[in-house]
Amino acid sequence: MRMCWSGRLASGRLLIFLLGSLLATEAMAAKLYRFQVDGRTVLRDRIPAELLGQGYEVLGSNGMVIDVVPPAPTAEELVVRRTKEAAEQQRQEKMAQQKEADINLLRLYEQPSDVERARLRKAEEVGTYISLQERRQEALEQKLAQAQRQAEGFTSRGVEVPGDIQQELNEVSGVLADSKRDIRDRRTELGRITREYAEQYERVRILQVYPPGTLYDEVDFERVDRFSKAKPPVSR
Repeated sequence: MRMCWSGRLASGRLLIFLLGSLLATEAMAAKLYRFQVDGRTVLRDRIPAELLGQGYEVLGSNGMVIDVVPPAPTAEELVVRRTKEAAEQQRQEKMAQQKEADINLLRLYEQPSDVERARLRKAEEVGTYISLQERRQEALEQKLAQAQRQAEGFTSRGVEVPGDIQQELNEVSGVLADSKRDIRDRRTELGRITREYAEQYERVRILQVYPPGTLYDEVDFERVDRFSKAKPPVSR
């Protein structure tokens, strides 16, 4: 009795296995592949290996498309894709750098008016220094003129200029040249300060509307202008 039951169980398992295999085979056979050959549409149960790269459609037993495999990219398309990927990577890096710079800027200035106040303070500081140097330059020019008159008094009589007067001429000329160079440098610095604060002012203005890291080519400046005009000034 036990042997008979075991035999039936084994036969049942075999039947289930064979039925499953048959269904799987039918399911596989039910799939068709649609692809192009010399401009003609072909329907087959398999695709030649040499045509796999051109792309194809997989159809189910009901004739509906169940999957689409696109053609493999050409060499030119690969170049274009890699170029776009490289450009996007560079863009992401620029955005990360810009975000870091924006966050640091917002730590210094909350409003555009904060930038303007800082610019005025710095410009006043440099302007005051230039004014002091200009007054010093006038004094040095007077001192140099006096030493030159003394030296001309000796040379007009055919007498060698005394060493102390010649030394004073050399020292005052050197100090005067340094003072003029210093004034030129500070005026150049004042121009640089004006440009830098103008850039910071504009960036803080943008950051009132856009999040840190936004690149300039993504900014709608008309929108920024509208926001700036609509927002009341902050008094501190």
